[in-house]
Amino acid sequence: MCQLEPQTSLFFFTNNASALYCFMFNAKSIMNKFCELHYLLYVVCYDCIFVTESWLTADTNDGLLDPQCRYTIMRNDRINNRGGGVCALISRSRTAAQVAFADIYSSLEIIAFDLLDVTPALRIFIVYRPPYYDKKLNSMQTCLLSALLLTPGKIRITLLWVI
Repeated sequence: MCQLEPQTSLFFFTNNASALYCFMFNAKSIMNKFCELHYLLYVVCYDCIFVTESWLTADTNDGLLDPQCRYTIMRNDRINNRGGGVCALISRSRTAAQVAFADIYSSLEIIAFDLLDVTPALRIFIVYRPPYYDKKLNSMQTCLLSALLLTPGKIRITLLWVI
């Protein structure tokens, strides 16, 4: 039977023209939750799904996440350790552009992207900070600040942060 953990979150971003239906959850490994993920993708049909602690690796093909290719997948997998990672699945009916971070921030578990088909445009950050990341907190704050400073004037900022 498919069940999501009770610690799931539902977000609605709205403006005068449209609504953006998003769902965020901490998976603690998405690899054993494909049934739930596919239900969210193909039955509920969210615009965006955000996953923290995806536990994905470079060996995990995006086709496992979205076999019907209806979503743009953005991932930042943890390297050299088990666990962690963040993932965003954005409906291909939406116009999204991933925000690139400098290489010095490659160890941070963060994704940012702009949704360009909402007014004003929306920049979304998905961040996972493991408990032992205290020593990297300054680096994460600097990374976020640099991305915020480079944000064009008419973009709203949304930060989804899981600790």
